[in-house]
Amino acid sequence: MPNTTSIEYWLYTLQPALIIIVLVLLLRFILNRILLSLAERGTLTLTTKATIMRFIDVIVFFIIVVVTLQVVIAPYQVLIAVSILVILGLFLFFYELREFMAYINLQLLRHLRGKTFEILLPQHSKPIYGRIIKIDLLSSTIEDIYGRRIHVSNTLLMNAILREHIPSIMLRITLRNIGENVTNTLNSLIDNMKEVDIKLFRIDERKISIEKMSGDELVFKLIVYPTVTPVRVSDIVNLINRLTNIMRTYNPVIEVLELT
Repeated sequence: MPNTTSIEYWLYTLQPALIIIVLVLLLRFILNRILLSLAERGTLTLTTKATIMRFIDVIVFFIIVVVTLQVVIAPYQVLIAVSILVILGLFLFFYELREFMAYINLQLLRHLRGKTFEILLPQHSKPIYGRIIKIDLLSSTIEDIYGRRIHVSNTLLMNAILREHIPSIMLRITLRNIGENVTNTLNSLIDNMKEVDIKLFRIDERKISIEKMSGDELVFKLIVYPTVTPVRVSDIVNLINRLTNIMRTYNPVIEVLELT
């Protein structure tokens, strides 16, 4: 009889805690199914899904511990235990929490979408040029003009200096046997370039700068803007072939100086 009374007492005492634990575990199962469904559709990456589930598991564990402790120990002891768990959780998951907060801030910055930037990361001397194509919970992905992908932490990106940037290619073109009237020759070439359909690129005749002009040789720089990124090597080769064909009378030598 005492044993029965003792069992009934503990069942009665633990009943609220057991109900909360069952509900929390059920909610965890439902959230896992929802996130799995989103990952299968491509809305979330598997890495993002796994990271979210880690946070959920920590919260579930924390709730179960707190609910259990409230039954077996005094309230002030529960407070002490909860404080220790919170401090321990902050220490163990400091990196994840920091990157998650940066992730939330980045999601609120809608001007980051679909634009190309010059990105100067903290403690880096050279900027990165590219589009921010993905922001995950812990890191973001930047795609440069070549199509190469660079992964940086959300905190770094949040503290970076961003300037809007138009991707461009700088070409150095050397022409020979141009004759005496350099201005007319150059204007004629510009008109020819306008008439030819140079796919995937736009030539800005206002950005032509003469580097050298001596005798029958002319060296100038030309800025070309890709209309689609990333740019493939075959696209650049095709561009150079078309320009060479336009200037073939002058034995052109075309060099790619810069691609940003």
